[in-house]
Amino acid sequence: MRKRSWEGYAKHAKMLKETVFEGYYSSCYETDYLSKEPEYQLKRLGDRLMRRWFQNYLKDLSKDQVRRRAERNEEEPDALYFSDLIPKPVFRLLSEEPNTKLRFKIVVEAEQI
Repeated sequence: MRKRSWEGYAKHAKMLKETVFEGYYSSCYETDYLSKEPEYQLKRLGDRLMRRWFQNYLKDLSKDQVRRRAERNEEEPDALYFSDLIPKPVFRLLSEEPNTKLRFKIVVEAEQI
């Protein structure tokens, strides 16, 4: 079997993927994701507790983004998280109403360096 090398596929070429998604920003204790249906309903106690946790999480994220950027003086981070990609005003909006439906346009452009 021949070993594949990424050099031949993308040498000095830009790779682009654009995705448009209409839905809801969701989070649980381990992961963040976008979903077609809202995750939080006000019906059951567990949902209310989760909704409260999620609203607090969003408020913390909107504050945390400012703090993290100040600490690293806008240096390139060691890792990039989903919360780094979403603008702070979106977190503020979602903390007030987590079931807000949004249209997300995600553009990823990668270039071999």
